[in-house]
Amino acid sequence: MLIGYVSNEYYSAISDAQVELRQPGLAVVLRSGPSGAVYADIEPGEYEAILAKSGYGSKRVRSVRFGSGEP
Repeated sequence: MLIGYVSNEYYSAISDAQVELRQPGLAVVLRSGPSGAVYADIEPGEYEAILAKSGYGSKRVRSVRFGSGEP
């Protein structure tokens, strides 16, 4: 399922960004595609998200909710 997109401050897609989603007892590591899209088969709920890409500063978001509906 599509969970979101990685982009810069100008909304240009960032490909091959590392995305780590964490919950207690679970860590899923993903990469963004050429369009910046991130796909994952994860359970709905609250996750901590960490994004990193060489040439950009890393970003940590402590509480991101994934569930049904739009990313």
